Amino acid sequence: MKIYYCQNFSKLLTELPRSVNDLTLDYSTGSNESECGKTRKFRKLKLLNCKNTLHILSRYAAESLTIDGECLLQPGVIEYLTQMDCKQITVRTFMLKCEQLIKFFSCKSKANKYIECSRINYSQIEQVEWAFKYFTQKCLNKEINIFIDEKIKNAKVIFETLFRGSLKDFQNKRIGGSANFNSNVCFKNPDTHTQSLYTNSLDLAVLALNNCRGLIKLQIFPNWYSYNQQKLVVEKLSLQELEIGCIDGALLSDILKKSKDTLHSFNNMRKSC
Repeated sequence: MKIYYCQNFSKLLTELPRSVNDLTLDYSTGSNESECGKTRKFRKLKLLNCKNTLHILSRYAAESLTIDGECLLQPGVIEYLTQMDCKQITVRTFMLKCEQLIKFFSCKSKANKYIECSRINYSQIEQVEWAFKYFTQKCLNKEINIFIDEKIKNAKVIFETLFRGSLKDFQNKRIGGSANFNSNVCFKNPDTHTQSLYTNSLDLAVLALNNCRGLIKLQIFPNWYSYNQQKLVVEKLSLQELEIGCIDGALLSDILKKSKDTLHSFNNMRKSC
């Protein structure tokens, strides 16, 4: 059950059916008034965009708790969470550099701690890679959105950063931003984890085709001109799904030719450029 704008927790505790085991409170602003009665325990509890988080936690217990990162900024919340008797606590956030987030994951706690985050900037990868080991398996399986906010011209550097190293366990990637480099290379140690890629960079798409051996789904929608002449240097691809915008006809023919044994879905969104 999901409830928006809850302001009266006493009333909610009284009226909520006992059959409700999973509860999400979104944008709740309950007051700090004194309340009586027992604490209500849920199997799963999510607190999103909530004020007075500490007050809510004193009234509700859970086996699995999910909160957003801003909750950690509220006084006393981190100290309470480290002593909270639950199996796991998951923090949803885009602010992996937040000091309070780092503090919480540095503290010992009774619960296992996890992070859910679906978006990071290329320039911050090295600074936030500490957090990747806390990502939930669900998060690792879902699409991670990476924005390239730096000018990079070295193919090996960008390949090692995006497809190997600390990001190698992310199977589904959406990568956007400006990237212009020679992608016609095949490195000694390929990526074997990435399964799907959505990108607006043709250079990045060709780099992945040449070096990601497990890539089965590719979506390419270039939104600027590449000055590089892209070509495939591998003999065979494992693509099963291909969706494209406007790309060079010779390159497209080569992709289709080298995917003929596996490709079963092809969607050309723009037949003429």
